Amino acid sequence: MRDAMRRKIGIVAGVYLAIALLPGLWVEGFLGEDPEFADVALEGIMATAVLVVLGQIILISPSSDWRRAPVGAVLLLSVLGYVQDFLLWLLISWAFAEMESSLHVDGLGTIALAALLTRGLSLALLLLLPPSAEHREEAVAETA
Repeated sequence: MRDAMRRKIGIVAGVYLAIALLPGLWVEGFLGEDPEFADVALEGIMATAVLVVLGQIILISPSSDWRRAPVGAVLLLSVLGYVQDFLLWLLISWAFAEMESSLHVDGLGTIALAALLTRGLSLALLLLLPPSAEHREEAVAETA
């Protein structure tokens, strides 16, 4: 699996976990009722699209070659990636409020936790899943 796909899967999982777990992040149903599955799915897709598209335009993340990279560089990229996700969640909060969307984000603490979930899952998938066969062959060729 390529690095970009791992990042995208981590972002999708992070967005939906944030919506499900964080009390300050919720989807409001039609006329104040409980949200239907389609409402949650649509709002999650919209938030995921913002995170994926803008995260791909400005890519701040260690690659799956993290084992060969200096620890300081991996930590710096991880922290900068968290800051990027924080700012993207802040943008989502503001933009969705301006559009009167049914996705609501309450406060900077919720944004910080949502960014932590999103970036944490992306990094976990990036760093723990094995690299693709192509990537392993390139790594072997470089070391030989």
